[in-house]
Amino acid sequence: ISEDKVLLVNSDRVRVKQVFTNLISNAFKFTDSGFIKLGYFEAENREIILFVKDSGIGISKEYFDTVFERFRKLNVDGNKVYRGTGLGLSITKKLVELLGGQIWIDSEPGVGTAFYFTLDGLKLRNVKA
Repeated sequence: ISEDKVLLVNSDRVRVKQVFTNLISNAFKFTDSGFIKLGYFEAENREIILFVKDSGIGISKEYFDTVFERFRKLNVDGNKVYRGTGLGLSITKKLVELLGGQIWIDSEPGVGTAFYFTLDGLKLRNVKA
């Protein structure tokens, strides 16, 4: 956000790390070239939103809710088989909800995907006292 502020996370360290690990793992799985970014920003309502973005294969809008279902794998490219059981995003969604947050997706096929999420216990603090 700025060099003057630091993000404080007052939550379950292991579970927050697991959320990021699952989302970053998916980003690597579906991004052959381009970028993978993670970070946070402050929304207009002062809520802090965390994100993982990539320039991977993308997801059609019709599947935005489906990707969070258990054992659900999207067959976006009949020529390539993507590894996994289809549990990562359903586990991630449940963890985010248990940590008091919400998760949602923004994506476009061929352009990339962004997963955004909130958590209870996030706060920005000024670095300079």
